[in-house]
Amino acid sequence: MIQYLNKIGSRALYISLIFLFVCMSGASSWAATVSGIINEDETWSGTINLTGDVTVPAGITLSIQPGTTVIFPAQSDDLASGAVVGLTELIVNGSLEAVGQVAAPIIFTSSSAAPAKGDWGGIRMAGNGTLTLEHTVIEYGLLGIAYDSDGGYSEVRVRNSTVRYTKGIGISIYVHSGTRPVTLTNNHVHDHDKQGIYLQSSGTNTVLTGTVTGNEVHNTGATGIHLYTWTSARAKLTVDGNNVYATQGNGIYSYAYNHSEVTGSFSNNEVRDTTTGLHLYNYYYAKSPELLVEGNTVHNTVTGIYVYNRGASTMSPAILDNLLYENSTTGLELYGNGGAFVPSVRHNQITNNGKGIYVHGPVTPEIVLNTVTGNSIIGMSVQCTGTPAILHNNIQGNGGNGID
Repeated sequence: MIQYLNKIGSRALYISLIFLFVCMSGASSWAATVSGIINEDETWSGTINLTGDVTVPAGITLSIQPGTTVIFPAQSDDLASGAVVGLTELIVNGSLEAVGQVAAPIIFTSSSAAPAKGDWGGIRMAGNGTLTLEHTVIEYGLLGIAYDSDGGYSEVRVRNSTVRYTKGIGISIYVHSGTRPVTLTNNHVHDHDKQGIYLQSSGTNTVLTGTVTGNEVHNTGATGIHLYTWTSARAKLTVDGNNVYATQGNGIYSYAYNHSEVTGSFSNNEVRDTTTGLHLYNYYYAKSPELLVEGNTVHNTVTGIYVYNRGASTMSPAILDNLLYENSTTGLELYGNGGAFVPSVRHNQITNNGKGIYVHGPVTPEIVLNTVTGNSIIGMSVQCTGTPAILHNNIQGNGGNGID
């Protein structure tokens, strides 16, 4: 009897061990989706070698662990699908959570031994999912990350990441419905053939809010940081503490058009080696009732700060405590061409430019307590049709007239 029980026990133990081995084998044989559609929430880790487009459907979340490297095949896509046939893309219609660490970043890169811009299609996101990228590197794509957002209230967060070497835009967010809070903080965005960062919003019920802070943006084929608000959309953004240089066209550019509204602040940015350092432009019934331009340093451009109000638009910017120097044509230019343009210009230091301050068109400026010195053409040229208030400025050592 005892021997029989021992035999039963041994057999049960043997069966249990076989079952455990099968379970472990099944776990170890799990594989990430490297081409095609992800059908349920999935987590990637280690090295992921994609072979074709991977699609994350609506309602599905792709999570990527610290230290993961996602390798896209150079100039190849085994599905021949997506926005760009022939290039592998990560297509996200759900949510993407890629949170790396300082010592273990998440890398999205090309398979090529000699990688080049446009080797793969980029990360393309659409819909209403959450996007979180932190301590990531995105490189050698046709674009970096592009999010076409439609409705809802999901957050977009890109922080402490590097986006570089693309044929397109580094970080592109387009909101055309709903409210979208965006946080772009402490990123290094460089060497793109188009814009570095591009935030676009349109539509009557569209609100774009958030912060663009502490980013370093350089060597772009178009504007470094570009904000485009149009067709009745509203944008309220804090653009603060960014370092923008070596860009084609504008360093930082806000364009509001067609009954849209832009409020917020452009503060403490350093912009250099561009055509226009900071360019704010309202056109066709756009409005900016509260707009702060404060504490920026702009130098070695053609025009330091250029504010243009046109076509029945309204602007009331407060331009305060900026340092504008060694800009070849103008330190600060204010141009009105219709609408109501009432800028307040206070406590700025404007030195060693071509023209110091240049105001023209229907503008009603307040220009008070500024230091305007050493500008080669003229200190201040005020050719406006409004009634300016020009008080208590320190204007000396300029070429031509101090004030004209």
